[in-house]
Amino acid sequence: MPELESNELFDLDEYCVYRCDRSATNSLKSNMGGVLIAVKSEYSCDIFAIPNTVDIECVCVKAQIKGTTFFVYCGYIPPDKSDDLNVYIKHIAAVEYVQSKSETKDHVFVFGDYNLPLVKWTPDEELLNVMNPIFHFHNVGSNNSTGVLSTIETTFCDSLLGSGLYQINSVANANNRHLDLIFCTTADDLNVIASDHQLVKEDFPHHKALEVHMDLATENHDRSVEIREPVYDFKKASFEGLNTYLSQIDFVNAFKRCRDVEDMVLFLYYLMYIGFEWFVPKKRLKSTRYPPWYNKILIRHDKAEKPLRIKSFMNHRLRMPNMIRLQSSDGEVFDTDEQIAKCSGTIKTMLEDCGMEEGEDAVVPLPNVNSAILRKVLQWANYHKDDPVPLEDDENKEKRTDDISSWDADFLKVDQGTLFELILAANYLDTKGLLDVTCKTVANMIKGKTPEEIRKTFNIKNDFSAAEEEQVRKENEWCEEK
Repeated sequence: MPELESNELFDLDEYCVYRCDRSATNSLKSNMGGVLIAVKSEYSCDIFAIPNTVDIECVCVKAQIKGTTFFVYCGYIPPDKSDDLNVYIKHIAAVEYVQSKSETKDHVFVFGDYNLPLVKWTPDEELLNVMNPIFHFHNVGSNNSTGVLSTIETTFCDSLLGSGLYQINSVANANNRHLDLIFCTTADDLNVIASDHQLVKEDFPHHKALEVHMDLATENHDRSVEIREPVYDFKKASFEGLNTYLSQIDFVNAFKRCRDVEDMVLFLYYLMYIGFEWFVPKKRLKSTRYPPWYNKILIRHDKAEKPLRIKSFMNHRLRMPNMIRLQSSDGEVFDTDEQIAKCSGTIKTMLEDCGMEEGEDAVVPLPNVNSAILRKVLQWANYHKDDPVPLEDDENKEKRTDDISSWDADFLKVDQGTLFELILAANYLDTKGLLDVTCKTVANMIKGKTPEEIRKTFNIKNDFSAAEEEQVRKENEWCEEK
């Protein structure tokens, strides 16, 4: 928000503020938007420039906090850009650039609202604080969802998580979605919570103010600095000589010279360090990013952590459902879960008998179904994908029209044109359950009505003469209710 000055939010004597405001170069919208990072002035920090980002909303800061280097990237993809794969690719490239300029010991954080409502995030089964994506169809049928998955979700998540970043935000918004994502190079000693101290008013129900808590206690051991001063090597100490030295000291008489307990402690330290100087050799440590208590096993585990994390994510991706590409009569392509697509007998036959499953980019053409109706069919199939396979019709069994579920009844509250288009599509796609329920809906619309009422309901013009009507009525007397 260019009209909002930084000093309206922060005391600029206490904070360094870095921002990227919304402009004509990064969005078609002129109001709201933009990203901002503020760092307390006591920490060394500066803007970290990223090439080729003039047309996206992002800012990155490099900061030194308690001896640790942080790269903090903040990005935003506004709704008018959320269907543009190129925008996501530019954010991916920006994050990869930051990672390429960081060292293994550094921490990289990526904060952002990336407008990915079709991705559901669930806790990792093994790694604490880590969330994994599930590309799903839970929101099919909502006003803002087509129920199909584009390559945007998979490209963005695969790229960032595949590069070794974790997604650690487990706090969903009021709609139980995770629009605000937090990626980082470590999930250890981290905790994300909803904040009670919002900087600005929350955008309810879409966004919550979040806090990330990180324990930097283990970062204060000069992990990033080579230890130049020699240190005592107790592994090679002469403990026999040290014990002999200490046993010869008359501590009772020595402490009588001290005025208080503090003097006693200082005098004890003095005596101990004399012993160290005599009996404990010194050595210079090699540069290391690990705390002093790390042994070879822990170091080996730390080095193996990143590839294991990537492997864990890729194994998770392999468990995701296969996607089938369906093309409507007006050319729109729907990336659809294979289980949902196979609710159609026609599509199932084309996939299995024609070998279309083998081609990853193969598109199943559906020339008799337009995109609006196909979207409705997929919405119905998603809801019913786990239903048992319907039994074959029994010709002797009484046909019922009063067994339509409440969900189906609400789903079929559409205009007559859409209802009949759904019947035709269900018949063409051989989706028996949908065909059955749509036909029952029409039957209920007809039930108990006179021919005149039926014609009025469906806008059918009567082109029969009175004699022809009488003849038809006599021929069909058997089916009239007595």
